[in-house]
Amino acid sequence: MQRVRIASRSYYTHLELRKSFLDYFAKNEHKIVASSSVIPPESDKSLLFTNAGMNQFKGKILSPDKLSKTEKIANIQKCIRAGGKHNDLDDVGKDVHHQTFFEMMGNWSFNDAYSKREACELALTYLVENLKIDPDRLYFSYFAGDSKELVDADLECRDIWRDLGVRENKIVGFGRRENFWEMGASGPCGVCTEIHYDRVGGGRDAEKLVNSDDSVVEIWNIVFMSKLRLPNGRITSLGKNHIDTGMGFERLLSIIQGQSSNFDTDVFTKIISEIRNLATKTPPNPVAIRIVADHLRAICVALADGARPSGSDAGFVVRKMMRRAFLNAGNALGIERFAFGADGGLVDCVGESLGVVYPEILENLPEIRRVLREEEEQFWRVVDQGKPHFLRRFEIDPNFSGKSAFYLLETHGLPLEITEELAREHGKSINLQDFEQAKLEARNLSKTSAKTSSSASAENFPDFQNYPTHSDRFKYDYEMIGSDELKLAEVPTKILDISRPIDDVDLDYRLILENCQFYGEQGGQASDSGFLLRENTPIFRVKSAKKSRDKKLTILLGEPLIAIDELKQIKAENLEIDQKIDEKRRIGMMRAHSATHLLHHFLKRELGNLEGEVEQKGSSVENEYLRFDYSTGREKIPNRLEILANVQNAINQTISQGLEAKIRIFAPNEELARNLKIDRIGEAENIRVVGFDGGIAEECCSGTHVTRSSQILDFQIMSDKSSAKGIRRITAICGEKSRENRKYLRNIENIDENIDWKQVPLLEMAKIKELFKNRKSRVRLNK
Repeated sequence: MQRVRIASRSYYTHLELRKSFLDYFAKNEHKIVASSSVIPPESDKSLLFTNAGMNQFKGKILSPDKLSKTEKIANIQKCIRAGGKHNDLDDVGKDVHHQTFFEMMGNWSFNDAYSKREACELALTYLVENLKIDPDRLYFSYFAGDSKELVDADLECRDIWRDLGVRENKIVGFGRRENFWEMGASGPCGVCTEIHYDRVGGGRDAEKLVNSDDSVVEIWNIVFMSKLRLPNGRITSLGKNHIDTGMGFERLLSIIQGQSSNFDTDVFTKIISEIRNLATKTPPNPVAIRIVADHLRAICVALADGARPSGSDAGFVVRKMMRRAFLNAGNALGIERFAFGADGGLVDCVGESLGVVYPEILENLPEIRRVLREEEEQFWRVVDQGKPHFLRRFEIDPNFSGKSAFYLLETHGLPLEITEELAREHGKSINLQDFEQAKLEARNLSKTSAKTSSSASAENFPDFQNYPTHSDRFKYDYEMIGSDELKLAEVPTKILDISRPIDDVDLDYRLILENCQFYGEQGGQASDSGFLLRENTPIFRVKSAKKSRDKKLTILLGEPLIAIDELKQIKAENLEIDQKIDEKRRIGMMRAHSATHLLHHFLKRELGNLEGEVEQKGSSVENEYLRFDYSTGREKIPNRLEILANVQNAINQTISQGLEAKIRIFAPNEELARNLKIDRIGEAENIRVVGFDGGIAEECCSGTHVTRSSQILDFQIMSDKSSAKGIRRITAICGEKSRENRKYLRNIENIDENIDWKQVPLLEMAKIKELFKNRKSRVRLNK
């Protein structure tokens, strides 16, 4: 057998290394394909970001009809590992090799385009012949077998390395964890071989350090994809043989350039140099430098490919990376604020480094700067308001428990991810289990309080005539920024009255404000909750809000957070206080209320051809949840599921169109359109008509609504049942709750049993039941 030639290592720039790799495989008859976007296609709901070179070829592997010929392919793929199963976000900065954005060099053989031996020889020849890497520093692992999985050792691969001239002490066998690759809980899989590099060298024997010491690093993984894991866990033959290889670009570059850190290579040089130039704290913190450099690259690549910061999915991760970068740049390095989005600043350094390879970054630089500027302005506004509260809480709770983090979120609206970064600055980490427990306790308290509050009948509430200076018109003073940020007007107010019925300690206090921003339960919409503050200190927890008998007075129910005598003194001295509404809850109500209007509108459209006009019989609007009662004049609705599917699709299409909400105010004596009814909004000086562009879903309504249909985010019908003779009841979810539900559905095939059927939407129920019926049948056949 021909053995590879030993040669000394040579230096490559990052551009030269890219060209070397692609030229090598082009000469070896591989088709060179471009990197796909880091934003996965709509058809792949399993990923937040493209996180491996093989992602764009999943369709070929999973759909055999798309892969009828042999193919050899190579490319260098943009990848982001932040969020989801593969998440390096929290490890960045702690060491010199973790990154969120990285590039993956890879070559593929589909349908036996080449053999195991050819794959191994291609890899070894490239590293030693082309890149001049010392073969004495290379180690080769193979799959040593797994009796539990009944998969034999890959002795063929071991022997291939021997035949290619690799010494016996350089070939190491490992088990399933290291050398068996799987796409997911079920699907294609196979044994793999890895090439490792000893960074220390010097002739030492590093065999026992492979996969156990950071001084010996994996550089190339070669997967022999010939197996298929069934949903029942059994492994069988895939029926085809594919080879999928991957090599981390930055790690290989650090080896070629003689650096121990990925961050010391020339792909980072310009960015890190500019960060050091802008830093005013000396010496600049190396951990913070790595975080800023890495996150900025990931942010620019993601934005150039179309991602935008938001409150969920990939957008949430992008926003989290931005916030970590802003905080580390400002607090740890002393970089002046707004340096990220400045012309000729840090973003331009990323463009200079990566723009030659990925021109979409250069093309989108103005938009990347704009998004960064807007996000940074919003971020520092939140931090400046929240940091004093964090520091005060830190004095009370030096260990900074999850309960403290939840307190800051609930009381002051400080997002958890910002609290986590502030805690990290002080050498603390948030116990997320404690945080979730505190959230659960608060939710249970809220439910108990709601029951207690409901016992205080509105019949016993005072009327507006006793408080002529009271107004709750400020509940409508808000705007939505994007899809998940609510900007409420700042409304200072005064306490007009504090009381508790017959001083019963089991009942909540009632509190009436002069200018009230809280929405009182009305028209089917549940009330706001939140806090009242005096000089930034919470003084009263608002659990719920009710309307008086004449619907003109909003009464807050809750508990004082200071001595009741102090609260009464604030009233007696006519002192101003501030209002802090639970914005996330309010947004959830707005989404659900607007979705209810759309549901009513499209039900009438779809059922209008049936006998009997659709008539609303009641509704309940909660946080991203709604219940809608309706009658049609029929006991049974023909093609009911098809009609409801049309309704759901029409609502989601309206959401995607981003229609602007229209609110019109009419005097009581003005004539309204015949289809508008005012029987559900109570007595009011004016009549409020809410709808969307084009006259869609117009109704008289006193509730709070989104300002664009796209802010509803998503909508799913969960059930449709008969609730009384001639009356049906629809329940539905929307917003983030609906998106989270879709994530559960996407993963449902990986759940063996104990499906939470309450999370399965009505229109998916039959398909999911059939899926599990077929799975059980297959399991019985395999036994």
